[in-house]
This record gives sequence, structure tokens and C-alpha cells, in this order.
Amino acid sequence: MLNSLYSRTKQLLVVAVTPFLFNSPVMAANLLVDDGSDGTTGCTLRSAIESVNNGQNTGGCVADGDYGAYDSIDFSVAAVSGLVSTLNITESVAVNPAGAALSITSIGNGGVFNIDDAVVSFDNVLMTGGDSSSDGGGILATDSTVTLRNCTIEDNTVSDAGGDGGGIFIEDTNLTLIDSTVIGNTTQDDGGGIFVENSTLILENSTVANNIAGSEGGGINIFGQNGSGTMTNTTISGNTAMDEGGGIHLRFNGSASLINTTVSNNTAIRTGGGISIAAGQSLTMSNSLVAGNFSDLTSPSAFAEVFVGSRTLNLLGINLLGDSSKTNEQAFDRPPSGNAILATSDGNRATGIASILSPLADNSGATLTHALTIGSPATSTGSFSDCPETDQRGIPRDDETSFYVPVIATNDNIALVDLGGNTCDIGSFEFDNS
Repeated sequence: MLNSLYSRTKQLLVVAVTPFLFNSPVMAANLLVDDGSDGTTGCTLRSAIESVNNGQNTGGCVADGDYGAYDSIDFSVAAVSGLVSTLNITESVAVNPAGAALSITSIGNGGVFNIDDAVVSFDNVLMTGGDSSSDGGGILATDSTVTLRNCTIEDNTVSDAGGDGGGIFIEDTNLTLIDSTVIGNTTQDDGGGIFVENSTLILENSTVANNIAGSEGGGINIFGQNGSGTMTNTTISGNTAMDEGGGIHLRFNGSASLINTTVSNNTAIRTGGGISIAAGQSLTMSNSLVAGNFSDLTSPSAFAEVFVGSRTLNLLGINLLGDSSKTNEQAFDRPPSGNAILATSDGNRATGIASILSPLADNSGATLTHALTIGSPATSTGSFSDCPETDQRGIPRDDETSFYVPVIATNDNIALVDLGGNTCDIGSFEFDNS
């Protein structure tokens, strides 16, 4: 029954069922990569993938079990290096499900992985060194469902002037990153870290940092009528766009939802240093922090924190926006309407960025985060009913007594709002009061 269902709907399977599929007793062939080279006679990663694609043993690989819908590839080596070309996956497979640390390094003759019409999971894998002349320096996925758990996509490149997605490019695909990092990737065009086209992106407890786009979306670019992103307990930091949207860029009806997410220290050369909505559909923020971002402040249309344009910004819970190095006019093209703590110099709680959060660092947990500082206006001011149970590091969210906080209600009028019950911290990091 499962195999029949899979054959009819594999490209439409939602990410939520992926863990079940890859831990199901119907998992078929298992291959063990014992040779970390490429093009040699052992069971290499390339031979293992070709075995899964073709449903028969290839090269030095011999499967344990019969090939079927849910094959898996494990490793007796800790590194695969010197990939001479892209690894193409066309059948569903779990890569490294045992989860021991594994690095996969390309010599730059194409992206690392090209996934087409498949359900694929990766566990505890570093993918690096990819250099694509089209899209997706680390991963290019189309018509697929892809899950990354505890993975790192680092130092990959799209070198073609029209290529997108320095780290990851997805089209008509469901992509989920859990406890994962996309860092140090570059593209000549859009989406330095991740490019999303007519696809669904889910980020949980993950970090997108220090990526560069030659045009739009230094960290993430979400594009197309069906392009959407949901980011929970996520950090978007240190990314650069040479045009718009240093951290996140929404374009052509792309939409995003940020839940306890931190967007800081991103730069757009033109506008929207933190977030830019250029003909995007909508941006929803809940208990999120967007502060300490940069753009060309000499321009009257720079808007270093958030550029909304004519589109919709929905503020839920309590959000912290801006810092005292810029005015409201420099930070936003439109004053936020809704429950927000404005830390700008003329906001309702002017605060310098160093008194809001610390630089990106290893604060324990699987990914890098911005720790809140002592006395930060982001501590104990989030709506607890809207908070995840833990922060990005897996630390339990505080359940503290609420108090009244000043927020912008409408038309720049300051109002005191009772958070109604208990509180948590704003952003991806929960401050330890012990």
C-alpha cells in the first residue's frame, strides 16, 4: 500500500511525513560507502547514488536488501572528497541516516547535488566546494521533497551571471532545514544562501549567515506565486545583497512568516538591509527581532531594517524593530502598525544594538546565534502564547510574569499593552535569568 501511494504522489509528499518514510520497515536497499574518493573501484558515494537511481548494484557497491522505494546510504568513512562533477539523485534515498559526522567536498566542477523528482533526506552532512555555472552551488532540487537535519551548506558558489542560489536552489520543491546552517555561500545573482522559486521553505532552529548575492536576497530570496518561507527559532545574520534585501527578499508574490526569529547585521547596498518586500505578497512576524541591519543611509529610500513598499506587514505577538543608530525614517519606509517595540532613536524605546544583542557566536546548541544582552528590551517582552516551547538552541522558553510594555499601536501613538499572561524573549535566543 505504501509503495503504491508513493508511486502516485512522491513529488507531492509533505515534509512532515519524511521522517516516517525513512524510518519505516519498508526501507529497501542499504548501501555502505567505504571509499571516500570519486571514480575509484570501491563503493563510492557516486556509485551508491547510481545504484539507487538504477535499482541495481553499480561499481563496487553491493546492496544489503532489495532496491525499492526507500533506499538508504550509510558510510564507513567520515569524508567524501574530490568530487569531479555533480552528484545526480533521481530516486528517493536517505543519505547518512545513521547521523555520524560526514563531509562531502567538491572540487568545483558543478554543484554538489542535483535532486530531481525524489524524496531525499540528509543527516549531519557538510556540503562544501560546489561551483555551479547555473543554479544551486550546494544543492539544486526540482519537483522534490528534501530534508536537512544537522547539516551545513558552506562555501559554495554560483559563478554564472544569471545563476541563483549560492548555497541552495529549489523549484517546485518542499525543503526543510532543522538544526542546520547555510553559511559563506555566494551567487552572482539572487539568493546568496537560499533561492526559493514556487516552493515551500521551512527553517527550524537554523542559521543563514554570511552569504552574498550579487543582486537580491543576500541570505534568502523567495520568489514566485507559490513561493513561501516559514522561519521558526532561526537566525538570519551577516548576509549581503548588492541590491535589495540583505537578509531576506520577497519578490513576485513570495511570502514569509517569521516566528521568534532574529534578523541582524545584514546589509543591502540599495534598500531593505534586513528585509525587503519587492512585489512580495506579505510578511508576517511574531515575537521576532529585526535590528542592527544596514543599507545606504545616504539615500532617502534606503530603509535599513524593513522595506515593505505597497505590500503587507503583519505584526503578531510583540516584535522588536530597529536600533538607535537610525531614525524611524531611516529604518522603515512605513512606520510599523501593530504591537512593536521600536528601538530606533525616535522610537518608543531607543536602544543601541550592543544593548539589544551580542555578535553572532557559538552560544551552545547546533547553530550560531545572537545572544541577548543583560537588560535587552527583547527579554521578557514577547507574547508567551505565541512562542515555541524552546529557543533555537533547544533551551526552554521562560514562563515569566507579564508586565506592561510600550508598543506602537497605530499612527506612531505609544500605548501600554498587557501581554496577557506570561512572557518569553523576542527573537531566536532565550536569555538565561538564572
